[in-house]
Amino acid sequence: GLKWIVWRRAFPAYFPEQDVAALLGRLASLDIKTELVATFTETIFENRENIHFRRYPGGTYVFPWHSDIPDARIYRVYWPAGPERSYVQGNALFAKEQYAAAIAEYERFLQVKPDHQPALAKVGNAYVIAGRTTEGIQALRKALQIDPNDSLVALSLANALYEERQLREAALYARRAVRLNPNDPMPYDVLGRVLGVQGHVAEAAKQFEQALRIDPTFPGAQDNLNALREL
Repeated sequence: GLKWIVWRRAFPAYFPEQDVAALLGRLASLDIKTELVATFTETIFENRENIHFRRYPGGTYVFPWHSDIPDARIYRVYWPAGPERSYVQGNALFAKEQYAAAIAEYERFLQVKPDHQPALAKVGNAYVIAGRTTEGIQALRKALQIDPNDSLVALSLANALYEERQLREAALYARRAVRLNPNDPMPYDVLGRVLGVQGHVAEAAKQFEQALRIDPTFPGAQDNLNALREL
């Protein structure tokens, strides 16, 4: 279904509720699509009892800052209906760290669309966080089969396999994540941890060093490297 956002910046001071960019970003994070369909000059006119506080008769404004106020905007919101509503609701619950409830929504959605790759990736991560690691690995494997070039899913799968000490496969998927996204320090860190547990100390150290070259502040990489050097 359709919904609409009518945005008017009716006061020059900043209020969080006036931050339309934040709202649009929030909707995008939930995979809700929006479209700017119209803009028009903001007059600060209001059909309210305080109209004369806003503007005197004849178009004379009470305050000189009216010309600095941005144009008003109207956005069309493609609000999900049917099964899509469960997917969007799952994303919202996931963002709130309500993983059990998110899983229920994703499972409901996947009953209708079992090959929806983003939903498989999301429910896989939710399963892992909720301690249902075997189910998480299964969902992440399927998501990666559908899109073999999804570096984040490869990384999530590597991390889940590492936590289960399925180290050979964990290393395989961590290397894939490195190959797919060589500028991200996280795959190197995960690969370093896997290699360290496997006893490949020198190669593990190289992975942590690469993570730190990409991001010297990357959390944990320096500690992991120091721990290897103490072996």
